[in-house]
Amino acid sequence: MAYENVDPDFITRKCEEELKRGKSKVVLALRTKDFENRSQMDEHFKKLGIKNIAYHDYETLLELDKKAVNINETEK
Repeated sequence: MAYENVDPDFITRKCEEELKRGKSKVVLALRTKDFENRSQMDEHFKKLGIKNIAYHDYETLLELDKKAVNINETEK
């Protein structure tokens, strides 16, 4: 696990051996607390190119979504 370091290159290096066996066999979980918002976290998943994803903490994920909704409502 690579908590607190969400750099895609770092994560790729850490998972190098697993990725050699096939990205379709890898499930990547990122910790929601390491991101300011859900969009930033989703962009990291895209950069890594791993389709099988999991969220480390569902409750914190919901908090990110609530935060995003509140921000969007105040922008109206």
